Amino acid sequence: MVEDLITEERYANLTRNMRWKPIISKYREENNLESDIFMAEDEFSRLDNVFEVRDYTHKYLRNLAMHGVMSATLFFKHEIDRKMFFRSRDSLTELNILTNQRNPSLSSLGKAYVLEWGRRHYE
Repeated sequence: MVEDLITEERYANLTRNMRWKPIISKYREENNLESDIFMAEDEFSRLDNVFEVRDYTHKYLRNLAMHGVMSATLFFKHEIDRKMFFRSRDSLTELNILTNQRNPSLSSLGKAYVLEWGRRHYE
């Protein structure tokens, strides 16, 4: 079983985050979404299926969503974990979830996914 992506408390904090609000508003407008959802059903399901089967990718996204930063040297201790870290980062970049390989951060799609995940689990 895959761990929760974010806690309920973190979800509540992110929905009030002033830096995320304009990004999410713009994302909703570009995708013609209603104000009570963060991501379209088909896109959310597609991404959710990817993260459900790729445990390391989910772990990477979880730590990025919970803490805002992620680095291989701080998180992984074994060489196999280090390799999976870079594969996960590349995978998330290909899915347009991450921006900036050097200092990874969530893209508007990534932020929308995290918030939609929280909405579906906590509301």
